[in-house]
Amino acid sequence: MEFSERGIQTLEKEGFSSVSELVGSPDVVQSFPEALSPVALLVTDGMLTVVYGSTTRHLQVGDRLDIPSSVPYVISAGPTGYQLIFGENKEV
Repeated sequence: MEFSERGIQTLEKEGFSSVSELVGSPDVVQSFPEALSPVALLVTDGMLTVVYGSTTRHLQVGDRLDIPSSVPYVISAGPTGYQLIFGENKEV
């Protein structure tokens, strides 16, 4: 089983109701509003930087970041872009 499939299964087992793959183009910056529930990001390819609250995290393949609910965040793709597994609870 490949890494991204295991990541999807892991987040689903943890109770995330919506799990999907996201792809970011090189050097693109995206802002995300406050989530109503915690969000999980699991990097499967490339590199990215996430800024949330007063925290900045640089992530690469295999890294996971859990962002608490009610915290807006910004994702900046690295020079080769990124692919990640994104988990959230939409039923909140």
